[in-house]
Amino acid sequence: MQKVIAMGRGDSVPQAANGAEKRLADIFPAVMLMLTGLVALQIATFSTGSTRGQYLVIAPPGASQGEAIGIIGQARGGLQDITRFPNVVIASSSAPDFPEKLHEAGAWIVLPAPVKSGCYPPASGETIQ
Repeated sequence: MQKVIAMGRGDSVPQAANGAEKRLADIFPAVMLMLTGLVALQIATFSTGSTRGQYLVIAPPGASQGEAIGIIGQARGGLQDITRFPNVVIASSSAPDFPEKLHEAGAWIVLPAPVKSGCYPPASGETIQ
């Protein structure tokens, strides 16, 4: 049985609902601060300068890994690394217009490749040095 609290003008709200709203209101600033920090961290990671002409290439959603690699080939670049997502690869080229060529070949997003750092587990067959 829920206890009902009388409000003004004959309205009443169950106490359990009022308590849940209060708890959400209490944690909302913390959740927003956490999300803002995560977004800022991602922006800082991707805005670092390119490492030796390496770029993170994001092919259209649903593209296979072969299609993503094909985009790199059409742009006359080299495959540097693959990622856990089939449409995301790391490409490299010394050509100054390489990012534009990737876009012309079909890449949706081209960003300077972030340096591999942090606590990422090695992919299968990869050794830690």
